[in-house]
Amino acid sequence: ENVYAVYRPGKASGNPPEELLARAIRAYGPIPLSSLRYLVDIPVETAEQMIPGIGAEMITVGEGQSRMAVMSDEIPNLESVPPADLPLKVIALSDPDIGSKWAEIAARYGDRWVYPIVRGNSVCGAVEMWEMSGCVEIRAMDLDSPGLLPEALGALERMMGFFRMKGCDIIRIREILGKDAADLDGSMRSALENAGYSFVNGFWAAGDFDPWTMTMQEMLSYVFRRQRISKDSRFASAAAAIDARGYIRSDQELTPRVDERTGMKRLLERGSVVKMILTPSYQGYTTLRYAPLFRAEKAAKIEGAALDVFKLIKDRQPVSKKEIIDRSIYSAEATMEALGYLSRSSVLYQDGGSLYNLVPNSGMSQLEAAKEIAKMHFRFFGVFSAEELSSFLTVRMPMVRAVLRSLEKEGFLKKGFFLEGDPALRWMAAEDVGKRPEPFSDSFLLNTQDNLHIYLRSLLKEAVPTGRCIIFSGTRPVGSFKGKVCPTGVKVDDFDGSGHAKTILKSVAEAAGVSLETERQREDDDWIVSESYIKFNPGARSRRYLPEAFAIRDRMNLLW
Repeated sequence: ENVYAVYRPGKASGNPPEELLARAIRAYGPIPLSSLRYLVDIPVETAEQMIPGIGAEMITVGEGQSRMAVMSDEIPNLESVPPADLPLKVIALSDPDIGSKWAEIAARYGDRWVYPIVRGNSVCGAVEMWEMSGCVEIRAMDLDSPGLLPEALGALERMMGFFRMKGCDIIRIREILGKDAADLDGSMRSALENAGYSFVNGFWAAGDFDPWTMTMQEMLSYVFRRQRISKDSRFASAAAAIDARGYIRSDQELTPRVDERTGMKRLLERGSVVKMILTPSYQGYTTLRYAPLFRAEKAAKIEGAALDVFKLIKDRQPVSKKEIIDRSIYSAEATMEALGYLSRSSVLYQDGGSLYNLVPNSGMSQLEAAKEIAKMHFRFFGVFSAEELSSFLTVRMPMVRAVLRSLEKEGFLKKGFFLEGDPALRWMAAEDVGKRPEPFSDSFLLNTQDNLHIYLRSLLKEAVPTGRCIIFSGTRPVGSFKGKVCPTGVKVDDFDGSGHAKTILKSVAEAAGVSLETERQREDDDWIVSESYIKFNPGARSRRYLPEAFAIRDRMNLLW
């Protein structure tokens, strides 16, 4: 977790230099004194003087009569060494066993950071290895001969024991002996298949995953149907949407999912919902059934000024912001800062009167709450990579992966490289893996203040610039613009799209009960207002009177 703490060592017992030297000789002996100097940081002369006192001896080894240290009780074992069948193993460059081969490795592989494949003390190859996207990736594998591949795959499997302890249980290979994974010959493919590897998305992978894949169009169809965007599956009301989804971020999320035109502000005024910071951390609307989950998932520490403001609200809730500031023992600025911290931590919610209340404490652990929120998101998105899910939770990546492992163990999720041609490891609702999604053919508008817009950023970043509303015809983006279209208002600027996209946009606006107004129309309206004002006020031709005309227009619009 990279959290720093102060280490305060106690007084060491015994003779630490002698104990460290004895441990090093027993672990690596016979070993030259020069090598011991790097292991225990003791000068060669000092180490040689200490050797008799720790039960070790100096012996000569090999034809070169090299002087090495070894423990006395291990000398008999050197006189009758049984023949050993040494397997291939993958080790790190920092492993002391390979220290004497650094020059050879540098000559063969340059200054790249590789993991040598060795048999005893002989280098038989190397792999370029990275831990990424929830799996261990072998970008390149070099071997002295193709015949070593089955043994090398066995060495990789033994190495995976270490990564499984970290929760990473999939390995994938992209290149062997300079050949791309897709171009390997029959004998190599057979060796990989016999070792449990499957060819998927341009690489060979082994581990606990499902090899099934779907196209981008199929994946988008699956996600859109999970989102209840198709006309035959929309929610009847905003209240029904919140009850099923757990939250609604804003009126912009209602537009493609709900038939009813009632806005969230009206539901808030009725007391049907509360307003608070959700997960992901945007202000939105939920009910007191789900609100405790968001508080528990953030697991904020409440101390100092925040604790005092917390107690003030607890004693007087529901309470207005003005009363909180008036009764706080801190300055207005400090009080507002504490209030902001409590709000961001999902400790507070606001009711229909904009009064503050405490979110009930569920008593759940952060992991339990994160699991429940992850389930909530999976029910309405269906599939996430670990990186995508981290954008929908507020916990750190190690806990995100713990959540995924737990849900996978429960049978709620399965993992695989589900998007065809994409190397990212994803988790998907187990009940849907292997089922071809029904094609999505409806048209809809995706506003920027919609969590689906966040979800699609990584998938559609090349098709649509960030920060623009997207018009979809089926699974294909056909237009975009800056602004919004929802029951509470409409604004369309910098439109980019076809005539078909304009037709879709107009129908969405009509369904939302708002008038679609382009920039040109607004300019025309401004001209009509100014001309009308001048017509009835002949002395107002000077441009200094025009702002008054526009102000009258705005007041009329507000009254209307």
